[in-house]
Amino acid sequence: MLRGKWSALWCCAWTLTYIGFLAANAHAAGFALYEWGTRANGMGGAVLASRTPDASAVAYNPATMTEIGSASMLAGATVITPSVKVKLNGVTTETDPQTFVVPQAFYMQPLSDTVWFGVGEFTRFGLGTEFSRSWPGNDNLYDVQFDSYSVQPTLAFKATDDLSVGIGVEVMKADIDIKRQLTGAGGDFGMHLTSEGYSIGANLSLFYKFNDEWAAGFVARTPMKLVGDGDVSFSGNMGAITWKPGDLTMSTTLPDSYSLGVSYTPTEQLSFEADAIYTRWEQYKEMKYEFGAGTGLGTVDSMKYWKNVWRFQLGGEYKALDWLAIRAGYIWDQEPIRDGFEDYMLPSNDRQLVTTGLGFTWDNWTLDLSYMYLWTLDRNGVKIANAGTPFGGGGTADFQDNHAHLIGTSIGYTF
Repeated sequence: MLRGKWSALWCCAWTLTYIGFLAANAHAAGFALYEWGTRANGMGGAVLASRTPDASAVAYNPATMTEIGSASMLAGATVITPSVKVKLNGVTTETDPQTFVVPQAFYMQPLSDTVWFGVGEFTRFGLGTEFSRSWPGNDNLYDVQFDSYSVQPTLAFKATDDLSVGIGVEVMKADIDIKRQLTGAGGDFGMHLTSEGYSIGANLSLFYKFNDEWAAGFVARTPMKLVGDGDVSFSGNMGAITWKPGDLTMSTTLPDSYSLGVSYTPTEQLSFEADAIYTRWEQYKEMKYEFGAGTGLGTVDSMKYWKNVWRFQLGGEYKALDWLAIRAGYIWDQEPIRDGFEDYMLPSNDRQLVTTGLGFTWDNWTLDLSYMYLWTLDRNGVKIANAGTPFGGGGTADFQDNHAHLIGTSIGYTF
């Protein structure tokens, strides 16, 4: 039996590696993403202290893996369709229609009565914003994609009958692709920047059962230094501009975060949870672009100076039948971008989400479905930074009608 489980683990590892290369992401508050599991999506992400977790516990709170009695697998995806309007210089432009697929896959199994192992692929950071190439802000950017995926092996163990501890190592791969259309000095040309890099971080998680009704979960994630290598290229008529294609290194620091959740389970059929997540975006001070010596561009620091923010999540689950669970949730997510440091890469503000979902169980299989609707407060009179730099920009813009639909599905199997 153990040999069969390890064979399943080997197959899962290959699956995670393949799925990770398919990841694409849409912008969130900042550019953090939390859609790591369909069951959690339906409950507003409020599963940090879940008494009945699934294998996505590897991502949400690895310490809760100790509540899962046998080996299990889970794979799924969340489809995101975002939209935003930007009014600049009297012209209103809507982002081009886009569909992003955020995949996730997990495997976990008990190694003994007190130790559990899990591994997962999921996405913690990403953004995607695309305008027409000729829109009024194209000198700042007209297309940006930040795709990432993380693979995280994790161990969890029971310290006592009531306290569980999890320790995970996160390996992240990230790709950045930015396109701009610049004019001046007799030229009208495209500027294309690409970068690919890796980062390593860690997390510590706790799960504590006060009694049969109340439990709490805590997760701390370290900051992650991201450095990527790529190149800059140009197309079109550059006029008197003397920039040359060449090497490029992009670097930044992704923030640490601290999450706390409390769950209340009054009956076996009904559970509620409230979570708070504090993200230290002050770590994300700049995006540094270091161009090769032959490009004529030198080093450019795109300053951020974002602020630390909170995300609050409420969720509930009702097991209406042995084979059917009904879920709902609500999320309020603060925007970290300070006034004066906005750009078109992330046209956003404080956002809210309402969520719902269904879970189906038969034999050893589970099927989960979720729907989330996101809307963002308008942000008017935004003064775009970077004017006068190689990245263009400038002007005053209004960000309006920012919303997104998120549809999730996953299938799981318990051995």
